[in-house]
Amino acid sequence: MGRASGADRGLLRVVQITAVLSGLVPYGLFFLIAVAYTAGAAAIAGRGALVQQVNAVESVSNVDVACTDKTGTLTTGRLTLKEVEPVNGRDTGAEEAALGAFARSVTTPNLTTAALAAALPGELWTVRDEVPFASSLCWSGLVTDDGVWVLGAPDAFAPHLTGPSLGVTVDERTVLGLRVLVLARAADPSVGLRDVGGRPALPPLEPVAVVVLADELRPKVAETITRFQENGVAFKVLSDDDPRTVAALATQAGLDTGETVSGVELDGLDDAAPDRLVARTTVFGRIAPEQRERIVSSLRRQGRYVAMIGDGVNDARALKAATQVGLTLLTVGVPTLFLTFWARPVPPDEHLLGNLARFVIPAAVLTAGFGTAVYAYLYQAVTQGFTTGR
Repeated sequence: MGRASGADRGLLRVVQITAVLSGLVPYGLFFLIAVAYTAGAAAIAGRGALVQQVNAVESVSNVDVACTDKTGTLTTGRLTLKEVEPVNGRDTGAEEAALGAFARSVTTPNLTTAALAAALPGELWTVRDEVPFASSLCWSGLVTDDGVWVLGAPDAFAPHLTGPSLGVTVDERTVLGLRVLVLARAADPSVGLRDVGGRPALPPLEPVAVVVLADELRPKVAETITRFQENGVAFKVLSDDDPRTVAALATQAGLDTGETVSGVELDGLDDAAPDRLVARTTVFGRIAPEQRERIVSSLRRQGRYVAMIGDGVNDARALKAATQVGLTLLTVGVPTLFLTFWARPVPPDEHLLGNLARFVIPAAVLTAGFGTAVYAYLYQAVTQGFTTGR
C-alpha cells in the first residue's frame, strides 16, 4: 500500500506540473509562430530568395555552408570588353567586326554576347544553323553565309584548333581574374556544327582572336564573406568559368581558395571520393548544372546544412537540391500534377465562392467534430488511466 500511495503521489505531481506548464503556453502561440514564419518567408522572398518552405527564416539560421555562383553573385555580372587580340597578325578591325556580328546574330544572347555587341561594331549575319551556348559545351556557334563561327572557352576548343598554341596568351590573362574566350572559324566552310545524329560537334578550327572580358566584384562582397565566416558559415564557389579565373576573383573577395577543382575531375568518381574532394575544396570551375547539384547533395550527405546562392538557369538544379525534400514532392508535387490532369478546360464558375462555401463549411464542421471526438476519447482514456492507477 505504501508503494502504491507513493506511485499515486508521484503520478499526481507529474499531472500537476504538466497542467501548470500547459497553462503557461498561450493558446495563440502556434498561430503566432505560423504568422511569424509566413511574414519572414515573404520578406526574404521579396529580396530574391527562393522560398519553398514557410519556416525559411529558421532554416537559414541553421546554414553552415553556402554555395555561390560567381557571375552575378560574387560579381556584378556587368561584363566589359578589355581586349581583342588577333591571332597570327590578323587585322584587328576585321576581327572586331566579325566578333560584333557574331554577338548581334545569336538568337539566344547572354551576358557575354550583350557586352560584345555593346562594345563592337558589326552587321547581322544570315544564320543557317545555330548551337546556343550551354555550360556542358562551353561554346556557341553559328553557321552563316560568311562561314562557320564559334565562340567559347579555350580549353573546349583546344583539341580542335590548328596553328600555334594560345596557352601563354590565355594563361597570362586568366590568372588576373579575366574571362578569356576564343573566336574561331571552321577550316572547311562547308562543314556544320553537328554530327550525323544532330548533336553539337566541333569541326577542325582556325583561331581568329583571343577575347578578354572583365567582371567586377560586387561592392562590400569581401566584408559580407568575412561576416559569414565569422559566424561559422563556409563558402564554396561553383562556376562554369575557368577554375583559375574563379580562384583569382574568389581570392580578391577574401576567400582562401587553396586547391581548385574542375568539373572533369568530378566525373567518374564514386560517391565516397567526391565527398572527400568537396569537403576540402573551395573553388570549383567548369561546373555543369548537374555537377552543381551533385556537390550540394554531397555536402548534405556529409551532414552540412546547405544554402545555394545563384541568379541563373545553371543554378536551378542546385537551388532545388538545397531547399526541397521528398516529402514536398509527395504531398504537393504529385497531387498537383494529377489535379492538373483531372481539371477540365471550362470557363470559370460564376458562383465559385458559393460552391466553395457549400463544400468547405460542411467539411470544416465534419473535421472539427471528428477532431473533438478523438480528443474527448483520448481525454477520457487518459483520465481513467490516471484514476485507476493503470
